[in-house]
Amino acid sequence: MVCMQSGLVGGWEECGTRDYVAVFRGKVARVVEVSEWELELTVNVEEVFKGDSTATIKFGTSQGICFDDLNAGSEWLFFLEKDERTGAPYLNYYSRNPSGPVAAKGEELARLRKLQLLHGEGMIIGSVQRTSHNGRLIESSPVPGYKVVARDARTGKKYRTTTDSKGKFELEPIPFGSFSLTPSKSVLLHSRYTIDVAPGGCSKIDLSADQ
Repeated sequence: MVCMQSGLVGGWEECGTRDYVAVFRGKVARVVEVSEWELELTVNVEEVFKGDSTATIKFGTSQGICFDDLNAGSEWLFFLEKDERTGAPYLNYYSRNPSGPVAAKGEELARLRKLQLLHGEGMIIGSVQRTSHNGRLIESSPVPGYKVVARDARTGKKYRTTTDSKGKFELEPIPFGSFSLTPSKSVLLHSRYTIDVAPGGCSKIDLSADQ
């Protein structure tokens, strides 16, 4: 058996807590190998973003052995899904789960803390990359200073921002609903997208710019 993850990639993805039953920061108290590939974890919860605020939680995994640096004493940001058969929360490697050591999850933690303060509003984040072909290779580079405009499909109101030096952008706070992203005048995009934003939610999209 090899570590496997879903190959499904959409135009945009959820970057908040909507797809999970529990999201929290905690310190791993115990790791037990219950089979060749699976673990049982006991975690002391330190900060809750979604789910019960219990002091300690125990849960299983799917392909748990595939997660790196998941050891007793390590501090992690966990995103747990619901097992449809048992109803219990579990850590699922296959779904490209964003869980990981806190030391590597500073950006995600800052975003989750910000979402808690939005009170029913949401955010759109993403990046703009310019792609080029170098022989057989496809290379990408960030597009700084790119103007991103999100138009509220219901009200027509426009929300604007500009990409930073790494080609990343963030629009917040914005009301929940559907938004269309439009290109700036200086750079054309290959595609235009419609993005849904849930109350207290985050939607992420990576855009490709023409050369």
